[in-house]
Amino acid sequence: MKKIKNNLSILCKYSVIDKDTNNLSIFNIIEEINVKPSGIFKQKIKGKEEEIIPFPFEFLTIWERTDNTSKELSSKVKTSITCPNGKEKEYIEFPFNFEVDKKRIRLKIQTGGFPFTGYGTYLFNVFIEENKKFNLVNQIPIEIKESIIK
Repeated sequence: MKKIKNNLSILCKYSVIDKDTNNLSIFNIIEEINVKPSGIFKQKIKGKEEEIIPFPFEFLTIWERTDNTSKELSSKVKTSITCPNGKEKEYIEFPFNFEVDKKRIRLKIQTGGFPFTGYGTYLFNVFIEENKKFNLVNQIPIEIKESIIK
């Protein structure tokens, strides 16, 4: 039985957590990116030259534990991006912990760019580690189009 469930995963320009109420506000949800050819840059990533779109965004994800909350519970989240050509690029992997009596947890990752292999639909994949294996729990489609504004 799964102990952790993904309630929400979203890409947005930014989000704010109200310090008084702990409520979350999400701004500019990203479903599509329009980019000029001049807005695509080359950058060395792990010793290899890759094209990227310098486009700051946040990956926001909310998790809920479905088991007893009297014990600490740890896991890992991994993300990847499936490009329009079908190739998958590893993106981020990070651990997280549910403290005792904590039912939900929010994770917010800020990043400064998006990989580019061509125009089309990219899938931002979200995995959770269960039984030492990463399982896909969500996919967020992002359409990258060539900007018609010159």
